[in-house]
Amino acid sequence: MGDGKSGSGALVPLLLLLVLLVGGGYWNYQRNVAREAEQEQDRPLRGYATADLETLRSAYEDEVKQRAARAGATQRASARDMPGQLVGETAREFERVQRASRRVREANGDVAEVELMVARISQELGYRQQQGDEQAIFIRRLTTFDF
Repeated sequence: MGDGKSGSGALVPLLLLLVLLVGGGYWNYQRNVAREAEQEQDRPLRGYATADLETLRSAYEDEVKQRAARAGATQRASARDMPGQLVGETAREFERVQRASRRVREANGDVAEVELMVARISQELGYRQQQGDEQAIFIRRLTTFDF
C-alpha cells in the first residue's frame, strides 16, 4: 500500500496553480477597474439615473422637433431686385437680407446644439445597456485581458 506522501505531493502543484489563478485574476480585475476609472472622465452624464436620462432624452427630442420646425419656417433671405434703387435703399435691403440670414443660421445652430445633447444622452444610455448587470460587470473585469 502507499503512504500519505504521494497524495500530498500532487496537491502542492494544484494549490500553487490555484494561488496563481486567484492572484492573476485579482491583478487583472484591479487593472480593468483602473482603466474604467480613467474612461469615466469621458462620460459627463454618468451621474444621472437611467430613468432621468430617458426622460431628458425624450424632452430634448421634442425640443429638436420644435426648433427644427421653427428653423424650417425661417426662410432663406434673398435680395429683392428693384430697378432704379437708390444707394440708401440698396444698403437697407442688404442689411435686411443679412439680418434674415443671421436668424436662419442661429436657428440651425440651436437645432444642432440640441441634437448634440440628444446624441450624448443616447451614447450614455447605450454604454449603460452594454455594461449589463453587476454580475456581468464583475465577470468582464475579471476575464478581460487587454495588453
